[in-house]
Amino acid sequence: MIRFTTGGFRGIIGKDFIPENIVKIATGIYKYIKEKQYKKEVSLSYDFRAYSEETANLIAEVLSAAGIKVYLSDDATPTPVAMYMARYLNISIGMMITASHNPYNYNGVKLFEHGVDASEEATNHLEKLINEPGSLNKRDIKEVVKIDFLSPYFNFVKKFIDIKPNAENKILVDFIHGTGVKTIPYFKRYYNLVNLEFLRGDQTPNFNYILPNPLEEVIGVNRELQKEKGYELIMGLDSDADRLGMIDEHGNFVDNNEILAVIYYYLVKHRHMSGDIVKNIATSNLIDALAKKLKFKAHTVDVGFKNISTGMMQHDALIGGESSGGLTIRDYVKGKDSTLSALLMIEIVTKLAKPLSQIVAEVREFANFYRYTKEAEMVFDDREKLIDFLDKKTNLPFEFKQVIQYKSNYKYVLENDEWILLRFSGTEPLLRIFVETNDVSKSESIIESLKNILKGI
Repeated sequence: MIRFTTGGFRGIIGKDFIPENIVKIATGIYKYIKEKQYKKEVSLSYDFRAYSEETANLIAEVLSAAGIKVYLSDDATPTPVAMYMARYLNISIGMMITASHNPYNYNGVKLFEHGVDASEEATNHLEKLINEPGSLNKRDIKEVVKIDFLSPYFNFVKKFIDIKPNAENKILVDFIHGTGVKTIPYFKRYYNLVNLEFLRGDQTPNFNYILPNPLEEVIGVNRELQKEKGYELIMGLDSDADRLGMIDEHGNFVDNNEILAVIYYYLVKHRHMSGDIVKNIATSNLIDALAKKLKFKAHTVDVGFKNISTGMMQHDALIGGESSGGLTIRDYVKGKDSTLSALLMIEIVTKLAKPLSQIVAEVREFANFYRYTKEAEMVFDDREKLIDFLDKKTNLPFEFKQVIQYKSNYKYVLENDEWILLRFSGTEPLLRIFVETNDVSKSESIIESLKNILKGI
């Protein structure tokens, strides 16, 4: 059975991600378009992963032969570019071939409906259609139109950025062999950022066996280069350029909670914009404290950026983001975009003329919030056994005053509003652990105790 979740379809290349399953997915999308009576058009792009372009061509051929006009990108792009183009072309269904930040041996299909990540209701129904017997066949390929996706996107992004031209700040961007190389260099030229330098920008479908996710252990290898060349900021983008990680001028990793907080603070205090913020359940209470001091409100939603986007529309929020490194702002693409967040961070450090560490400290001092979130993950064999154990709410290595369950995600609220979140990955057999307490050593101890207990389940 092919699973098509709110994150779309992801599978291991050669095992689940195979042409037969791709044709079934195309067939399900064709049926969905017919049922919804949408205009028979789709937009489609792809990233650098192995078989991404070939898969995009296969889907385009199958849908075209069935009478669907396909607007296919003429080049690999980040996911946010594909999301924007569905909106730009006024097409109900858009697709992107990517497995986002997953390891190199994964690939997948993301689906956008009306310019937003497809809802759970939509993907549940689509999954049924995909798994019905019978598939479309390639016959006479009709309308596959290859067009430039990047230029319209560039013109759109410029409306949201106010970078001082010719800024000389020495900044390094690590693309981790991903599609951010298709966007950031354009803006270097556009704003004449003379000391903006790039690393790992070559197209390598296996990412040189590096996890294409800008975690500390991935972009932290650049610290020696930072000492040698004096970079005041290092940024890393994931493989489809919707997540961002950062290292400050001292070599300290700036976590995604801080990135979100800094950008929100800057937009309100320095750009004089207004509005609430939407975060997910894994995001630090730093955001709540900051929103309160800014005289706005933080709204918490379940994991999944579609929930962030929906919450932003409901509350007319200024910004929305999540601890995994993605964010968007009002009137922008209704999905996370690390090109946007990277450019905003460049704007912030160049306009404020302060080191990043000082800006982060200023935001924390303003919010009067000094806790830090620790993250870890563990591989599991039997998801159902783990869920059964957690449902019993006993034999856990900590005391809690409340447990909030978001589907199969468990958030434990401790004394003094410290918290622990156990979240199951939707694409891999991983349990992600998030702990926010007043003491880093306490958080680390909780993580180790949890791992030891859960490994025995």
